[in-house]
Amino acid sequence: MRMKKKFLYPAFILTFVTLLTLYGGSKVLADDVDGYPPIVQAIADKFGVDESDVTEVFDQERVRIQDQRQALYEQRLSEAVAAGVITQEQSQSISDKHKEYVAEMEAIKLQHRDEMQKWIGDQGIDQDKLMQYIGFGSGGNKMHMGMGSF
Repeated sequence: MRMKKKFLYPAFILTFVTLLTLYGGSKVLADDVDGYPPIVQAIADKFGVDESDVTEVFDQERVRIQDQRQALYEQRLSEAVAAGVITQEQSQSISDKHKEYVAEMEAIKLQHRDEMQKWIGDQGIDQDKLMQYIGFGSGGNKMHMGMGSF
């Protein structure tokens, strides 16, 4: 029984972290991949500032939030180590696997977006005109939707 627990706890934590990443990470990645919704232009227009300045603020905030989430993630792993649930080596292994997983998910999302953009083009659809009707992002971010990216 003791041997089972030794393997179950790390497996449970890795599964939990993966599910948490799927849920939380997908929301973050949806915005990370293609840029921002038309809100950037709306804010720039409202306050009479350059759109690139607003984009810069959004970028800085995104990085701050990602750093904050990563720090919390590392803190929780440290707490698991301190509680004796996992070893430091297991914590590092989980952290490395998590980073690998996040990078894979981002690559898959980019590949999917590229495939969809090609498919839309192959269908002879004008993405600029289509986005007026179905809520795609702005300008160069042709395939960004509020619920995720194509």
